Amino acid sequence: MLGERLRAVYPKPSPKIQCRPIAADDLAAIAALLVKGFPGRSNEFWLAGLRRLGERSVPEGLPHYGYLLAAGNRVVGALILIVSRRRSESGEALFANVAGWYVEPEFRGYAPFLVSVALRHRSVTYLNVSPAPHTWPMVESQGYKLYSSGLFVAFAGLSAWVRGARLRSFDRLGDRDLPEHAMLARHAELGCTVIVAEHQGASHPFVFKPFRIRSGRWWTPCALAIYARSQAELVKFAGPLGRRLLWHGLPLIAMDGDGPVAGLRGVYTPRHGRRYFRGANRPKLCDLTDTEFVLFGI
Repeated sequence: MLGERLRAVYPKPSPKIQCRPIAADDLAAIAALLVKGFPGRSNEFWLAGLRRLGERSVPEGLPHYGYLLAAGNRVVGALILIVSRRRSESGEALFANVAGWYVEPEFRGYAPFLVSVALRHRSVTYLNVSPAPHTWPMVESQGYKLYSSGLFVAFAGLSAWVRGARLRSFDRLGDRDLPEHAMLARHAELGCTVIVAEHQGASHPFVFKPFRIRSGRWWTPCALAIYARSQAELVKFAGPLGRRLLWHGLPLIAMDGDGPVAGLRGVYTPRHGRRYFRGANRPKLCDLTDTEFVLFGI
């Protein structure tokens, strides 16, 4: 009786809250936490993606997996980061894709603390490439800017053939002279379809991944454009690329866009494909390399 009265007057102190990089030993707890925040994704889905992150090299001082929020010994929040180097207009730059984050309801007041720690690296440009519509205002309040307002789904196979063009699969040994060789090889190993278009003595690489877009009760299969040097190059070779991808059971090509794409037949939707960045380097359209679409298969 006395003990109950004392507990009412002197409640148990709150556990110490800390934020630190996620370590390999934390992966099971992180996966279990993310299942709560993303009930449509299984525990194995998150574990498989996190293990892939652990196999990658990252620049010194940046995390392999992201950051966690702990209350005592309990993991109560996580923010996953996929760190990579990309070519940008100003040269090679660091990017980090925010691939998912969640905080237990009773600790939501500490969510800004987790975000501020995770996004504190000034040399990094942060990406949010699949925000749910209800999170758009929150993402924008965190300083993110829009760089793609939607998704354009093209009937690429209906486009004209490019005279003199020849398409082939990426050759890990034979294509060493391509500036993107390391990235192309990495994405081929992760199950992406890597195609090189040869035209007038130049090589133009493209990376695609199977993707599905939901429209009402139906899912439409398509090839998501993971990489093209520019949207213009993708438009130019859309005809031959579309016909080749059709043999892979992918009749459509989905690409980043800010509206209908000139030169292609298709449908633009602002309900999908909204993408944000925060930092000094604005991403190019049609560059989703080293993001959750590839590492987690979202």
